[in-house]
Amino acid sequence: RKCFRLGRLSFEPMPHFCEVSYKGIKKGDPVVLIHIPADEQPLDSDAVMDSLKQGYAFFKNRYPDGIVPFVTHTWLLYPPYMDGVFPKNGNIQKFASLFHILSENVDEKYENFPAVFGCPYKDADFAKLPRKTSLQRNLLEYLKQGNPMGQAYGIFLYDENGIVD
Repeated sequence: RKCFRLGRLSFEPMPHFCEVSYKGIKKGDPVVLIHIPADEQPLDSDAVMDSLKQGYAFFKNRYPDGIVPFVTHTWLLYPPYMDGVFPKNGNIQKFASLFHILSENVDEKYENFPAVFGCPYKDADFAKLPRKTSLQRNLLEYLKQGNPMGQAYGIFLYDENGIVD
């Protein structure tokens, strides 16, 4: 499998790996997985939409009906984060709102903790964690309240006019 960076996002063709079907797309059907490269660029809505247009142009010929199913599995879609962890109407919430959530799970290994705080969860001293961004401050408060980290799998369809509702 190959991953293609097109603007802000990267795309990887693969089979739909969720047990839940969506608008006729079932487990094993071809989809395009969106990766969010962990660089210093913000997840700016305009940059995301530009990447999706590029992704659609790149992959549309693989889909006879011209509708490309885009999916992602990330902590950025985890529904409990939408109330308080991610800034209201911020870039992450706008990105997450593109997707229909098909499944979610608790991240018992805290795999995404280093993406926010730069260190593993195990042995992390909450008093010494960085609080430079609202995301760091909000996630730390969320975790202090005993809430778990998590991830979600989401999907949306895209055609020549953009996202299909």
